[in-house]
Amino acid sequence: MSILIKGANLTPVQQREVLATFTMRLTTENGYPQRNPCGATVEAITDQQWLEAHAFHYVNDGSRLSATHQHCVPEYMAYYKVDIL
Repeated sequence: MSILIKGANLTPVQQREVLATFTMRLTTENGYPQRNPCGATVEAITDQQWLEAHAFHYVNDGSRLSATHQHCVPEYMAYYKVDIL
């Protein structure tokens, strides 16, 4: 089972884990727009803005990212608990 945690609600340790795991984010701290291997044309945002815009799948106790759901979703999806079958 896993839960969705909004980026704004992550602990500092969880934030570091997420930023280290999701390396293809288009943020200024991650080198965008100077480093742009995918040819994106979206406006650059900060890591904090990116975190606040997304929610992340964690195991129920929040100790680590879920191995089953290896993606993030828009933050509004974090209102409901997600059960992994």
